[in-house]
Amino acid sequence: MLKGYPLHIRDQEHRAELLRDCRYFHLRGLEQKLIAHEISYNLERQRSEICLRLEDVKPSGVSYVSDVRSETPASGGWVNYARPFVDDNSYEMILEISGEGMVVDLKGMRADFHGLTKARVSSLFQVVANKMNRPTNAPLGLMMLSGGQSAQPASPGHTPLSEDRVKVRIERTADILLDGEPYEVDWSGLHGRTQPRATSEANTDSEAMSETASTHGLSRTSSFAGMSQQQQRPQRHGSVSSDSAAAQAQSHLPVPRAQQTRLHSSTTHLNKKRKRQDSLETLGDWVIRTGQWRLRVQPSPQDLLRGGYEIVFVAVKIDAYSEERARNARRSFLS
Repeated sequence: MLKGYPLHIRDQEHRAELLRDCRYFHLRGLEQKLIAHEISYNLERQRSEICLRLEDVKPSGVSYVSDVRSETPASGGWVNYARPFVDDNSYEMILEISGEGMVVDLKGMRADFHGLTKARVSSLFQVVANKMNRPTNAPLGLMMLSGGQSAQPASPGHTPLSEDRVKVRIERTADILLDGEPYEVDWSGLHGRTQPRATSEANTDSEAMSETASTHGLSRTSSFAGMSQQQQRPQRHGSVSSDSAAAQAQSHLPVPRAQQTRLHSSTTHLNKKRKRQDSLETLGDWVIRTGQWRLRVQPSPQDLLRGGYEIVFVAVKIDAYSEERARNARRSFLS
């Protein structure tokens, strides 16, 4: 690798071993080449982007690029990144956060961080504030009495660019995987209602009726069966005993293979899980399993007089779950 030969990284364990050797021998440039990253050009945004993990971000590579080319960040901008010792130009940074250390409150559109993820996000916010020459929030006398800024607990609220709960923005371009299934937002509604992919209006109506029945203790299959019985009841003229006898006789008749396949596919279609059409405000909290975010710096509405700014996490790709059952479904047994 030092001589310029290409290196094939087999898996994440192999990458971790190589990075450990680079840190031991202080091969910083080689280390930046081996970290998991992706550099691409976004035609829609007309910008070059770099995607990397939160734990691989170095303070020396972080920069702030304003929307307006001026000396002061008047209208806001984006956080960029350039790998130290490797990249000559900076790219718009897409930050990948994993490990279930981030929880998004969809009602208030705020994010809470936990554990080591909270400390790393707080450190990143402080680095961006230093790049923008933003003053600290706490008074100097209070900081000296408390032992300095390093003695304070790690929190984004201790930086001049955020509160304790970071603002989050989910736009139309965000790709969302919720509870292991694709999740799409219908932006035609006022609050943005969820809509399953590739479903017709008839499926939506039947789903709403089945969910209404499920609230009264009925399952999806029983609700569809009840609908079919109500539709066929006016057309029947026989007695109950004749219908049951005909049903028993029909159950003993051989069913062709083509009909069996058709019945199996229809049953699978009825039992297929579809997202409920709820408002985003009523979905509660999402635990982010893995998420990719852009960091937007914009003027703070709460601090317009002093010209304050804040960082907003703009969603790019989200893999989340809304209940513990979905998390348990992804858990595998020990081998």
